Amino acid sequence: MKDQTLLALFGDLTHPLVAPLATWGAASPRFATFVEEHRDKIRKKARGARDPEALSDLLLELAVARDLHRERLGALAYEPHPPDRTRVPDFALTLPSGVIVIVEVTRMRPAVVVAGEGEVNAAPRRAGDSPPIDARLSVALCGKLSQLVPGLPNVVVVGVPAESLPALDVAEAMRALVARAERRELTPRERHYIRKPGDFFKHYQRLSGLVVRPWPPPVPAQRATFWENKQATKTLPARLRLGLTESPDDQLVSA
Repeated sequence: MKDQTLLALFGDLTHPLVAPLATWGAASPRFATFVEEHRDKIRKKARGARDPEALSDLLLELAVARDLHRERLGALAYEPHPPDRTRVPDFALTLPSGVIVIVEVTRMRPAVVVAGEGEVNAAPRRAGDSPPIDARLSVALCGKLSQLVPGLPNVVVVGVPAESLPALDVAEAMRALVARAERRELTPRERHYIRKPGDFFKHYQRLSGLVVRPWPPPVPAQRATFWENKQATKTLPARLRLGLTESPDDQLVSA
């Protein structure tokens, strides 16, 4: 990727996102073209990222775009504006068949529980305690469910700290989330995103699949995990699942 492009994006070649984008752009001319085409949007996001957490969010979005371009899966639009929607998805991937797949990206942020809130299960916890990894995954996913587009396949990619992955059973976490929703026992953090009990399953049926990947780089040699929602109204093409789970090892400095 050209230095002029990186300077236009970040204003300084010492910016923490310069090194990863330069590496990815050199390895994938198609990704470099994508960055150039969306330069204004990326620059605005980078300048609005005021802390390392926000920069890591942006880097994960761009890593997903890199992976989708590497697999040559189709035409990728960044934050498109579907008609009649106030919230735009992160990506819309148009496959050669004409099928459009919505790709949402989020990251598990550092979190603590407020004393007495009862976020995890129903038991009060002490202030400063960290919620279990499955509870944090559920909250991250609920934050994206309402953004899924009806009538299309939707996949959510969640970045999870690599050291937490061994303790995470994605299928069990999803079973527990659905069971709480059926009993109308979503936690306060989950209900922040799912206001009405009936809304959960309306949005949940739009979720074709969930990808959990280690983040941030550098990460050990851990493959991302794909979970398929058997209750979804639309399924994901197998090649897309592969493109989102077989990312190259990232030997980069974390943002």
